[in-house]
Amino acid sequence: DKGGAISSAGLRMAAAVEAELLNLWKDRRVAGAVSASANRLIDLAQQPGALEEIEFLLPQFAHFLIHISNEVPEAEDLEKFVLTVCQMSTHIALQFFWFVYAALEESTPKRTGQIGAATYSRCASLLLHLEQCVVYGAGAVPKRSGSVDLLMQRCVEVAVQSSISHDRLTPGNGGVTMIGGYLYKRGGGTSTKWSRRGWTRRWVEVRDRMLLYYPTERDAKFSRPRGSMLLSTAELLPTGWNPNSHLHGPHGGKLKYYVAVRCRQSGLIMEFCATDAAIYSRWVTMLNIAIVMPMPPGLNSSDVHLDQLELQLQPTRDSASETEENWVGPDSIRRTVSLKYSDAYSNPSTPGAPPRVAANAEGLHSTFEEGESDASGARGLPAYELQERIYMYFSSQRDFLRSLTDLAERLRFLRVEDRQAALQPGLDALNVPEKAYFPLSSSAEPLRKILAFPDQESIVFNTKARCPLLLVIEVQQQDYTVSDCCSVRDLPSGDAAVAGEGASPTGGAKVNANEGSGAQVMTMSQKKKELWDEKEQRLRASSPRSPLPGWGLASLIIKSNDDVRQEVFIMQLIRYMQSIFPTDLTWLRPYHIQATGPDTGLIETITSAEDLDRLKKHEGYTSLRNVFIERYGPPESEGFKLAQDKFAKSLAGYSIVMWLLLLRDRHNGNLMIDSEGHFFHIDFGFCLGHSTGKQIGGLIESAPWKLTAEYVALLDGVGSEVYQRYCKGCTEAMVAAHQHADVLLTMVEIAGTRSTFPCFHQTCLSKVMSRMRKRLYVGKTDEQIRSEFPKVIEHAREHKGTYYYDYFQKKQQGYAM
Repeated sequence: DKGGAISSAGLRMAAAVEAELLNLWKDRRVAGAVSASANRLIDLAQQPGALEEIEFLLPQFAHFLIHISNEVPEAEDLEKFVLTVCQMSTHIALQFFWFVYAALEESTPKRTGQIGAATYSRCASLLLHLEQCVVYGAGAVPKRSGSVDLLMQRCVEVAVQSSISHDRLTPGNGGVTMIGGYLYKRGGGTSTKWSRRGWTRRWVEVRDRMLLYYPTERDAKFSRPRGSMLLSTAELLPTGWNPNSHLHGPHGGKLKYYVAVRCRQSGLIMEFCATDAAIYSRWVTMLNIAIVMPMPPGLNSSDVHLDQLELQLQPTRDSASETEENWVGPDSIRRTVSLKYSDAYSNPSTPGAPPRVAANAEGLHSTFEEGESDASGARGLPAYELQERIYMYFSSQRDFLRSLTDLAERLRFLRVEDRQAALQPGLDALNVPEKAYFPLSSSAEPLRKILAFPDQESIVFNTKARCPLLLVIEVQQQDYTVSDCCSVRDLPSGDAAVAGEGASPTGGAKVNANEGSGAQVMTMSQKKKELWDEKEQRLRASSPRSPLPGWGLASLIIKSNDDVRQEVFIMQLIRYMQSIFPTDLTWLRPYHIQATGPDTGLIETITSAEDLDRLKKHEGYTSLRNVFIERYGPPESEGFKLAQDKFAKSLAGYSIVMWLLLLRDRHNGNLMIDSEGHFFHIDFGFCLGHSTGKQIGGLIESAPWKLTAEYVALLDGVGSEVYQRYCKGCTEAMVAAHQHADVLLTMVEIAGTRSTFPCFHQTCLSKVMSRMRKRLYVGKTDEQIRSEFPKVIEHAREHKGTYYYDYFQKKQQGYAM
C-alpha cells in the first residue's frame, strides 16, 4: 500500500510489479518482451496485495496503451493484462475508465480534427473493451477456494476476446457498425450565428458504441468524423425535452421524426431529423440498443441476431404524435437486450462465441455450493440478469462521479452571490446509487459508503474563472475493502443499483440531509472557519445517521474548468517517495486526486490544516516558532518537542520532493501546516521545469527548495540537534531516491512520452530526464551523495531567490511573506 507503512510481503510485491514495468518499458521494442511481461503481471495479479501495486502504476499502464501502443507490436498483450485486472476490481475498472475517457475527450474531432484521430479511435476501442470485460467477464463471480484458477482463466480469456475482437470484425478501418445513413443534423454548415438553428445533411453512424457524424459517406470511409459522442454515457431524449421543439424542421415544415441524444458526461446534445417514419424508427431502436448494453466481445450483428432484436423493439407510434407518456425508456429495453446478448454469448452454436464459454459455464456457476447464498441473493441469478446488474452498478458509479463535477460547472455560470444558495438544492437533486462509495480511495482501504450530504454544510469557493466546491459527506465505513466493492454479494439488487430514491438512512443514500433536530445554527462564515473535529462532533450530535456503526465524515473538493491530470501524476510520484523514504526521518502526506475529464476532477480535502498565508495574516502573528509555542507549549515541553519533530520530518521529506520534482510557485498559499505540526505542499501546476510568468518566475524562484530563516528558527537554529536531524532526513531521503532512481525515471519517462501535461510541453522530455538524472545523482555512490548533499542543503538555506519570489507574490497577489 503506497499510502503508508509497507510489510515485507508488500515490499516484495511492489518490487515485483515495478520490475515488470521497467522490463516492459526498457524492452518494449524487443520481440516477445511485452508479451512475457504482461503474462508475468497477470500471474502476479492473483497474489495477495498485487491489486494495490497494480492500481498504483495504472497511470503508466494506461498512458502506454493510449499514447504509445501504436509503436509496440505486442501492445495487445498489455491490454489483455489491464482488462484482466479490471475484471478483478470494479474500482480499478473505474480508474482506468477515467484515464481513457479524459484522453478521449481531449482528442475529439471537434477539438483536434485529424491530429488526434488515432488517439480518439484508440480510446474508443479501449472503452468498449473495458465495458465488455466488466459485463461479460468473471470479475463479479465470488472467489471461493479452489475456483480462483478457473476464474482467472475466465478473466484472461474474456480480455483476450475483447482486445482481439476487432481483428475478426473489422477488416478495414471501421468497427461494428450497427446502423448508418444520412440524417439532418441541427447546427453546423456555416460560420454564422444562425448555423446552430439550421439543419445540415450529414452521414451518421453508430459504430462500436460511438455516435459519429461526417460531412459525407466518403468521409466515413476514410474515418474523418466531424463530431462524435460516446453512447455508453449517453441517453436518448424524448421529444418533449426541447422547449424549441416547435421550431421548423429541415425543409421549413413541422418538426417531425426528431431524435436527440445527450451525453451524461459532457452535457453535449446532438439533434437529428429523419426523412420518414421508417428511418426514424430504425434509428431510435438502434440508438436504444447501443446505449443500454455493450455487445458481447467477439460477436457481430448477425451473431446476436440484431435484425430480430430491432423488430422486437421497433417503435409502433408515429413520431409526430409521440408524447412523453408513450416514451419507451432504457430500463424497459435493457432487459430484452441483455437477455438476447447473454443467450448469444453463452450459446456454443453462435459462430463468434468463444468455445470456452460453454465449457467453463458449469464451473463458474458452481462457485456457490449447495445451500450457499450471498447478501444480495445473487445465488441462482440468470446470467443476463447478473450481467445487467453489473453494468448498471459500473455505469451508475461512473455517472454519479461525473454529476458532481457537472454541478460545479453549472454553478460556475451563476452570479457569484447566487452560487452558495444553489449548492444544496443541486446536491439534493443528485441521483446517488445505493452502493455509492467515497471515490477518493485506494483498493486496499475500507469502503466508505456515502450516506448523505448534510444540509448547508458544503461550501462554494469563488475564483475568477472557476467555482470549486468543498463537499462535506456523511459516510459509513464497511467491513470490506474498496477492491471488493463489486463482488456479487455486494451488488445492489434491481433498480436500487441506479438510484437510492426513498431509501432509509440505513440503506440507500438519500441525500436531503441534515434532518436531525437540535442542530446548531451557524453562519456559513463560521462553518468555513470551524475545525474539522468540531464539525464532526457537531454533526454527530445532530445527524439521524450517526448511530450507524462506522459512521463518519469525509470531504472532497470538486473542480471544473481545471485540468488536474498533471497533479494526479505529481501526487503519484510523491506517494512513491513516501514508500521509499526513511519513515523515522521523513514524513509525506500524499492525498487522492481523481481526474474525471480533461478539465474536471476531484481532490481529497486535508482536514485540520491551514495554509501559511492565512496563518501569517492572523492578528498578532510574529513567527512560526511562536505559533508552535502558543499551540503546543514552551520549547522544553513534550508537546512542543513532538510538534517540532513532526515539522522537521515533514520539512525534510518535502524538501527532497521539491528538489527532485522542481516544484515551483511555492508561495505561502501553497504551503500548509496541520494541527499536529506537519508541513506539506499543495497545488502542483508548476513542476519539472515549468515555471510561472512564462518561465520568468523560475529565474527568481531558483532555490533548490524553500528553507527560510523562519523554518530554521523553528528547528532551533543551524547546528542544533533538531536541525542536524532535519539535514540527516534530507540526505537519507536523497539516498533512498537515488537507490530507486530507475523506477522514478521510468515513471516520468512513460508519463512524459506523447504527454499533454504542461510541464512536458514547456520543457521537452529529454531535457526533463537529463536534469532529473543529475538531481538523482545517477552514476554516484550512496557515500558520495552523503558527502556532497549537505552543500545543497546549505545552498537552499535562506536563498535569496526564495525571499524575492515571496516578495513578488506579496506585491502581485497579496500573499503573506
